[in-house]
Amino acid sequence: MSNNFIRRLPNLCIASLSISHLVLSASLGTTVSSHTRRAGKGKAGLGWPNGAANDISQYYSSKLSWYYSWSPWAVVGADLGFVPMFWGVKQASDFQSQITTTTITNNSWTSILGMNEPEQASESYVNVGDGAAQWKQYIEPLKTSNPSIRLGSPACTNAPIGKQWMYDFFGACGDGCTVDFVALHYYGLANSTDFIAHVTDYHDSFQRPIWVTEWACQNYGDPSLGQCTDDQIETFLKDMQSWMDSTDFVERYAWFGAMENMQGVNQGNALMDPQGKITSLGKQYIGSGGKGSTSSSSSAYPTGTTTVSDNGGGGVSISGVQADFKLDLQQILWRWSIIAILLSLLTMA
Repeated sequence: MSNNFIRRLPNLCIASLSISHLVLSASLGTTVSSHTRRAGKGKAGLGWPNGAANDISQYYSSKLSWYYSWSPWAVVGADLGFVPMFWGVKQASDFQSQITTTTITNNSWTSILGMNEPEQASESYVNVGDGAAQWKQYIEPLKTSNPSIRLGSPACTNAPIGKQWMYDFFGACGDGCTVDFVALHYYGLANSTDFIAHVTDYHDSFQRPIWVTEWACQNYGDPSLGQCTDDQIETFLKDMQSWMDSTDFVERYAWFGAMENMQGVNQGNALMDPQGKITSLGKQYIGSGGKGSTSSSSSAYPTGTTTVSDNGGGGVSISGVQADFKLDLQQILWRWSIIAILLSLLTMA
């Protein structure tokens, strides 16, 4: 993901809610809070370069738990766990101003990602010596001041040069770089065997948990082989998502891509259409429909805790917080109890 495609995100203050708003939200079955988390417990995440220009809430599901933005900039109001990234030295000043001991603590961030494809001339290209020096200058101090934060390696591609860069990076670091998990990218034709072999090889070689922070059914090799068909993409996504969900050493993954402009990647991989709406493949990815959807019957993570529609979830929106929960009897009784308490307080006043 190119640095020039990353948008800065403005700060936004969310207005406080009055008791009348709370009564309204309870009666409508709506949870209203600027800190309400809609994140699921699954491994799936989003690479999200869109800022607030597109509606991230349309992807909320119990399979989706996190996102990153190829930058240190979070999406204001996004109810998913954010993972900041040190994309490369071009973002160094932004990273230092945004990612501090205080912001890590205040936002309960748990992980940070290293450089983006440092072996690629079109990305954060850096030699291993300078890459190790940048890590020690910008990333490692955050581990010293926040010992619980987990640091993810630079993410290399599955080209042979990528693994060699990673080997050399660890050598250049010596004992000066704490790498808690290894991030990687994978692009290729619909070859499940090759994907599994590549991810497993990285785990065995570097002896760390794996995050697959970009992957898609994309041919960057022999053009005579063409690109993946829609059916191949759907099957590849379904099979590899199921494999990663059931593989302990794979902690997280993010399919490419949830964006209007696919940056030269086969459009069939898009989780978002050119109008900014979730695609059928996007619904499959989050376990909410699509021809190859992995739902609660085939996933290790239950679905159905949220309802997602093409218009971003619908429901009631107060101060930019979307709410559209499916109520069961216990939830209904709980909300009526809240209404009774609030009405009693209003009567006493």
